[in-house]
Amino acid sequence: MKETAANRIIQAFAERARLVGVRKVVMADLAKGLGISTATVYRAFATKTELVSAMLNHWTDGFLAAVEQAKDTANTAPSDALSALVIAFVDVRERFNDTFWNQVRTDYPILYEAFETHLTQGTDYARGIIAPLLRADVDGVLAEFMLTSSITSILDDRRLTELKRSRRDAVLGIVDLWTSAFLQGPRSNESISKEH
Repeated sequence: MKETAANRIIQAFAERARLVGVRKVVMADLAKGLGISTATVYRAFATKTELVSAMLNHWTDGFLAAVEQAKDTANTAPSDALSALVIAFVDVRERFNDTFWNQVRTDYPILYEAFETHLTQGTDYARGIIAPLLRADVDGVLAEFMLTSSITSILDDRRLTELKRSRRDAVLGIVDLWTSAFLQGPRSNESISKEH
């Protein structure tokens, strides 16, 4: 089976699970929605556990790729780097409700723990990328708290409706405000090259 077909199954499973919870996703319904046979789904993923594992791995890979990309752009475009990190995190972790995550944690504890470990490692690494870019007079712990609190608050669907913004636009707006308040100004290529 081609990877693209597997990715389609993963994406469809994730969207269905987001709406009804992991437990209520029926493989036959998933196949029908994709216009493929149930046997095709089971050839790609023999069990729902395999599918959940593939979904979490897919998300982890995407987040870690965003972290690597942020590493490459942090010195020249810190706002872009931070935006990429935050959007990647929000896309993975925050767009799914508590019911979804509670079911994954309860029904697939080993997979959930591995996912959270990778997410934490990626977040810690991202923190290390951004920390040197903070202004000298900024308390890094407080700045991080303000960023995460603002993002968590804005992700409430009612708040997004009030603001008449998409989730992505709202998050990027917060990142822009946070960046202008807490990060150093743009650094010249000359100062960057002297450091390396």
